[in-house]
Amino acid sequence: MESNFLVQTPGGGALIQLELVKAAGGEELMVRVLDECGGTWEEEDDIGNVVVPMDASGTVAVSTKECPGLRPSTVYYRDLNSGETRVRAYNLAGKHKNVEVVESLSRAEGNKRS
Repeated sequence: MESNFLVQTPGGGALIQLELVKAAGGEELMVRVLDECGGTWEEEDDIGNVVVPMDASGTVAVSTKECPGLRPSTVYYRDLNSGETRVRAYNLAGKHKNVEVVESLSRAEGNKRS
């Protein structure tokens, strides 16, 4: 399963392409930033004080200065599996990139979405 998103950083900055791939071995998130000339997409390991929350309805990029409760250089997304809604965080900064569950909520009774 694959999801692709395109978002612009706060203040009309760089364009970021996010590609979430779910495979049997886990999840991988590829982050690419359009270079200043607008010619090529380059993989990025750190997006600084930018946070990207994404879900099925859309994606935005916000500054951690505006949302201090969120971690910098992190992509948040929701994952619907096993009767729970999981909010996952993928931290781009650092040597060991990982996906972690930051919150897990039971689905509301009567919700039959898969």
